[in-house]
Amino acid sequence: RNGEQSRFIIFPFSVFHIVWGPMRVLATAYIAIAAPVRVVEQMAAAVGEHQSTRVTFGFDPTLIVDYACELLFLVDMWLHARVFAFNSVSVDGHDILVVDPVAIRKHYLGSTRFAVDLFASLPCVLSAVLALIAPSLGHGGVLLPLSLLRLPSLIRMCNFAKYIADVASALTESAHSDVSKALVTCVRMLLVSVIVVTWCACIWAGYHIRCQHDDNVTRDACTLDDAVFST
Repeated sequence: RNGEQSRFIIFPFSVFHIVWGPMRVLATAYIAIAAPVRVVEQMAAAVGEHQSTRVTFGFDPTLIVDYACELLFLVDMWLHARVFAFNSVSVDGHDILVVDPVAIRKHYLGSTRFAVDLFASLPCVLSAVLALIAPSLGHGGVLLPLSLLRLPSLIRMCNFAKYIADVASALTESAHSDVSKALVTCVRMLLVSVIVVTWCACIWAGYHIRCQHDDNVTRDACTLDDAVFST
């Protein structure tokens, strides 16, 4: 029985984590950048300022990449709940490798990571279903609400530091290479900086679109906006 169970368990020192960990980090960074950019694109398209040539029959083919990332996160949830063994600390302070499937499931379902994964995944799954049925119903103008529905996926950034730490840990345990904390910090700061800059640009672009096309916004409020965009 133990031999049969071990075939379905992925240990923390498995080479699988060296491949899976970076994929999870890149998928998180992609979603964190793509989700707000799509909202701004659809805001511009809604007011006629920009018409995306990628939208066909109410569906954007580039969303396939988004759905692939979301599928990766769903698989990651299943792996954590079923086959990812983890290290635990015993009463006497020694590390214990937990491989029991029931203990693995309880550990993941009771963690903050599961709550974040669940909250981030449900709206994206719903948006995928609506995006598929909207064209058949003749509602091509639902792309902006669907883009907004994907924004909760940004909550995965709460686990971003943990994802990067998992990659460093996998490299240390599987590849037997010493990954310095300074390198991990630099990589994390670089990725987070790119994401934050993208978010700031999207917020500014969204404000610009609203400022130019909302009659309730006074012209004085748009003065600084016009001056910046004209330079």
